[in-house]
Amino acid sequence: AFLKPIRDVYREHKDVKRMRNIMSILGIIILFVVTLNYVLISVSSLPHRAKAIGIHKCNGAGSGKILGMFLLETGVIILLALLLMGGILLNFREFFEDTASVGLISLFSLDRIWVSLLVVTVLFVVGGILPGRLFARIPVSQVFHRYTEGKKNWKRPLLFVQFAGVAFICGLMYVVMVQYYYVLNKDLGYNPQRVVVARTNFGNKENCDYAQAFFRGLPYVEAVSSADSYPASNYSGTMIQDENGQSLFSSRYCSLTEDYPAMMGMVMKEGRMPQERREVVVNETFAKWMHWGDSVLNRMVYNSGSVCQVVGVLKDFRIGDLTNPQQPFLAMTTKRFGPCVHIRLKEPFGENFQRLNKEVVDAFPRKTIDFHSMEQTIKESYNSVRVFSNATMLATVSMFLVMLMGLIGYTADEVLRRSKEIAIRKVNGAETSGILEMLVKDVLYIAAVAVIIGVSAAWYVNDMWMDMFTERVSVSWAVYALIALANLIVIVICVICKSWHITNENPVNSIANE
Repeated sequence: AFLKPIRDVYREHKDVKRMRNIMSILGIIILFVVTLNYVLISVSSLPHRAKAIGIHKCNGAGSGKILGMFLLETGVIILLALLLMGGILLNFREFFEDTASVGLISLFSLDRIWVSLLVVTVLFVVGGILPGRLFARIPVSQVFHRYTEGKKNWKRPLLFVQFAGVAFICGLMYVVMVQYYYVLNKDLGYNPQRVVVARTNFGNKENCDYAQAFFRGLPYVEAVSSADSYPASNYSGTMIQDENGQSLFSSRYCSLTEDYPAMMGMVMKEGRMPQERREVVVNETFAKWMHWGDSVLNRMVYNSGSVCQVVGVLKDFRIGDLTNPQQPFLAMTTKRFGPCVHIRLKEPFGENFQRLNKEVVDAFPRKTIDFHSMEQTIKESYNSVRVFSNATMLATVSMFLVMLMGLIGYTADEVLRRSKEIAIRKVNGAETSGILEMLVKDVLYIAAVAVIIGVSAAWYVNDMWMDMFTERVSVSWAVYALIALANLIVIVICVICKSWHITNENPVNSIANE
């Protein structure tokens, strides 16, 4: 026995630690790429703003003053961004609270606000100081001569990080969404469609029989049955022992009516349902854990001091969700209706569901009977997966827009810097397609390596995240190759669109401008 703080029990759970690590990686990548994108756009604007900086220096502005100007500019942009984000948070409050699993007030409480302030500070320092120091070094002679930034050392690494980040997010989003769809549509070994359940105790046998007759008499009810619990709730447990009373393992346990498996769509592999008190039915996993092989019927089960005979074997069905391994199952039959009522409704399900809850109130005014959809319960069991899927989708859209902004800024800067070169090439007979190919290759050299690294990182993180599921969707290397190819195609299209005008312009105009 040992003592442990409750918060450590939660924090040290393997699934919590795994999600914490993945979300930390996701958050750091987003913040890093967004910050570098701002720096990239600032650096790409250097040829346009260089003369203005030179004029400031001619009028007495020192390097510190120039740096302060860019810090102020960055501060104003961040302030406007915060105001915009505040408006978005308020207008889409439910979505963000659902994604963060916490209220906005709690998210920005005094003991947590330091996280947001730290992020804003880092964005301000990196986004303001790096371009500010670069602009502060512009010579005064810029007033009299055209200034062009020929070095790409600043730009290519930043662009590389953006390409890798977007490829990583795209690979992560695809697998998360596919796995979420997979777990929602996986065959559970039973049929939860149009099934509603409610827990209640009707008391004596007379009341139980009345309740059963009432539900079966409703015209919109297809089938009625009952059990102690239902599969999505994980059931209760009982300790299985050997002949000497030695504990072997804990099995899921349920007491149910004889028609329950048929009503739920469970499949009887062999044998029959129990009819006597000392008869039980088990699932395939139970027989496997007992090492019975193919001879299962008529075996004896020792649990909680009682001895029962196995008269039937159910095919394995999902107990709980797909984050739990398949568990052994043991069931006995009962003649009494309840305490967990199962009803399969006819179509239209939504309308009949509402009618049922209304009529139950009138029929049993002294009891609180609240039916809920079994399909909805199963879906809610994967709520964390859904939230993570929404978060990655939101991150992907944001990152893609950020990447396109950075790529457009970089391409515009490159086209402007090389406009004279492009004009001379055209004068010497170069075709538009050849010039576009030259510009595309210049970006593809960066993008190809970055995208490969990004999808490789996505594969690693996806594998780490998928460890929380006992059954996972199969994702081949071809999927990651297609994700990488799709990213490269978008990058190429963006470069061509941004370069199309200058490559088709009259070369005389470009040379005259020079």
